Amino acid sequence: MSVPYVQIETISMSRLRNGELYTFVKRTIEDIPYDEEEDDGEEDGPQVQAVIRNIGKSASKINVSSELIERVNEKLQALSYLTREGRAYEETAQLETLDKLRSESAMYILNRVSAACISPVEAERTAGLQMQTKLKMYTGLNRLPVYDKSGVIDGLYADVTRPEFATSFTKLALAEPAAQMKSYNDQYEEIATQREATMTELGENAKTKELRADIIDIYTEIADRAFSTNVLEPNDDATSFLKRLNTRISDFRARVNRRNADDEEDLDFDDDEIIDDEEVDDTPVVTKRTNKRN
Repeated sequence: MSVPYVQIETISMSRLRNGELYTFVKRTIEDIPYDEEEDDGEEDGPQVQAVIRNIGKSASKINVSSELIERVNEKLQALSYLTREGRAYEETAQLETLDKLRSESAMYILNRVSAACISPVEAERTAGLQMQTKLKMYTGLNRLPVYDKSGVIDGLYADVTRPEFATSFTKLALAEPAAQMKSYNDQYEEIATQREATMTELGENAKTKELRADIIDIYTEIADRAFSTNVLEPNDDATSFLKRLNTRISDFRARVNRRNADDEEDLDFDDDEIIDDEEVDDTPVVTKRTNKRN
């Protein structure tokens, strides 16, 4: 009669980001069932016993040695430094949002001035015409590459707040949108600078790949040992460990799939959808560039 062994679910470890890989393997290590009966070193103090448990001396229920767990813990400690890569991905998402917001704010100001030029209200029309000549150079700003926009938006803010435009600026109620545009732009620059520092600090990709490969190899060995133990020397602890591992795998696999789906949706984003402005449709005259940033 065959025994229904617990099969380990599959997961593509290479698709996990550094932070995800760290969390997944760390939780797996911490979940290994210990054999408390082997903890008979009464001569050791409580701190020493705690260290022994942490490195897995008592992990014999799934046939994983203390040396193996020591080794993966060392690798995980090194990888913990690289989990800052996760912040870089978060910063990228923040940058995309801020770029959209600063572009919308800038186009609102340009559209407001353009619309005022044909306003039936004479005071608005006068204000719009006064500012339009100077602001015309910012036509098409929303279509500039992201690394060009920061300096251009700074220039737009400086121009709309010129002293000679003070009356028109107030008449068209541009103070709040201009301040918000500047805030979005400043936030973008601050986060872009942080992201550069983070990516620089991450260091050499070759070392990262080697470290990840080592951790994945050790995880695979632990999973194989747990499975073989459950087949050759079945016990409730090993079975429960495998079931919890499968739940963890399913959770992380779902996370990766959701993230990939979100990334595909982002690829469908059309910068022209930010604003539908047929009048602002010419090639931008503004050409000054800032330092290139991703």
